[in-house]
Amino acid sequence: MAPTVVFITGVDHIDYAVANAGIAKAFLLIKDAKRTDVLEHIELIVLSDISFYQSTRRILKKSVTKPVYAVMGSGAGALACQLSNSNTAYGACRTVLSWSDCMVDAFTNGNKEQYGGKVVFYTGKFQEH
Repeated sequence: MAPTVVFITGVDHIDYAVANAGIAKAFLLIKDAKRTDVLEHIELIVLSDISFYQSTRRILKKSVTKPVYAVMGSGAGALACQLSNSNTAYGACRTVLSWSDCMVDAFTNGNKEQYGGKVVFYTGKFQEH
């Protein structure tokens, strides 16, 4: 299911875009999760967010202030302190979004001189050699 983005006639810019797609249907341990369970969550949570970003980017870049693209997060996607529940499908998707939200700037504004040949963490910081 792709997100629906409605563009209103006469609106040539937006200052904020907030993505918040979610589904939480399969509360399973990784050993019990089926591929189809995880794929359903990826389709709605991750791919919808990517589509939403792509569809709002053009008018967001025309912001009259500093454009903000934000993704609603969840503790289920926190790598440093995972919740103690069975959330293989949902948690993995939220982790992907946490990473992608922090990397949007690198992908959108980065260049070869800045990022080429370097390991960049989800925070946007570089790995020290």
